[in-house]
Amino acid sequence: MGFCTNAYATIKEVDNKGSTTNCKLTISKKDKVTGKYACTFAGWTVFVGNAHLCKPMTGQKIKITNCDVSNGYVDKNGDQKWNTTPRYTVFAYELQGDNSAPTFNAPPPMNFTDISDDADLPF
Repeated sequence: MGFCTNAYATIKEVDNKGSTTNCKLTISKKDKVTGKYACTFAGWTVFVGNAHLCKPMTGQKIKITNCDVSNGYVDKNGDQKWNTTPRYTVFAYELQGDNSAPTFNAPPPMNFTDISDDADLPF
């Protein structure tokens, strides 16, 4: 399976552009004869809309749930134009496996003690 809806991919690189995110994806398929995985897609994609808002990160494994491939557009004069390479766009995806959130070191718990009414407070 190449780049399409319901394909599983790994995010290899991320470049946040502000309103969109460019991500380098790889997609692999298991060969039925050898049982080995072969890369069927490797390339830069543009994450827009909900996909961009999910803040994709390097190393995440995802399932693409909404995407598009295009190579044509209409310029500002209304003329049809063609890109030299296709544009791969991801609109939505689901995280897979145990990578749903980055891991952070939690701060140590704080101990709070009650302050008596007689205490001298600095304020």
